[in-house]
Amino acid sequence: MVYTIPSLDNKPLEPCHGFEEDEVVEFVDNALDEIFDPEEDKSRAKWREHLLVPCEEAWLGLLLVRLTRLERITFGQEDSQLMSDIFHKAARHQRPFHQTLPFQHLREVLVDVQWSKAWVGSDFLTPFFYLPAVRRISGGPIGESDPEDLDKMSFGTSSSSSTVRELTITEAWWCRGMFDWLAASTELEHIAIVLSNHRDDLELPDSCIFKAPDFRNALLPFTGMLKTLQIEAHPRQTFHGDWWSNIADHTGPFGSFKEFAVLESLRIRHAHLGLQSTSGSICVTGGPLG
Repeated sequence: MVYTIPSLDNKPLEPCHGFEEDEVVEFVDNALDEIFDPEEDKSRAKWREHLLVPCEEAWLGLLLVRLTRLERITFGQEDSQLMSDIFHKAARHQRPFHQTLPFQHLREVLVDVQWSKAWVGSDFLTPFFYLPAVRRISGGPIGESDPEDLDKMSFGTSSSSSTVRELTITEAWWCRGMFDWLAASTELEHIAIVLSNHRDDLELPDSCIFKAPDFRNALLPFTGMLKTLQIEAHPRQTFHGDWWSNIADHTGPFGSFKEFAVLESLRIRHAHLGLQSTSGSICVTGGPLG
């Protein structure tokens, strides 16, 4: 089954049409009893309020919980706090996913945000690295999440092994959250990331600047399995002379790729191979580079 979370600007759903108010309230309360534990009263109240409006996204969330054969999901809107609640609970094996493995057939997650200034936060994608069957995560733009929301970025030991093998980000505006994805992964074979920045961000804080040595260190657990590595600049930005220095640090190169024994395809900017700064890039494909 393929499931798409549409833009909320589309024709609205009418989930309560034809039902009496007391019937809707009873249904909502019963549904929320299945999703939330008693101590989650604040989250439950938030969902109840949205369901009784009725809010389209909240009702889609109720449907999502019951899609046991879901294979592929596409998000075509900005960050969704309600949808995020569902997938964070799934990643932590919390109610209603506390008795069986959540989304056992979900293999592909796609982000396809169409609005020029909109993005999905990195922590929205993090739970998918903890689901049991996800193989491919792709899309963009991906921005950085609120650093103060640390609780939602922590999953403890809810999963011992991530099944994600392919990570493709078509436009990454900030970089910090990618380290959470890499830390959660155990089987990554293909990584392709296009670095960019939001048109309103003329200068990023140091914590969001891409640093090649740090990123390479995060890749070391995958030296025996990584086949593809692509780190590029977004095409529409490459003609702006000072743009790259606003999102990437030239103080250190990637370093040797000798440890990556099965690497077959490498595409990175020349500046990341040495200390010199240049706008060029290098592409190497073929058999293992080692």
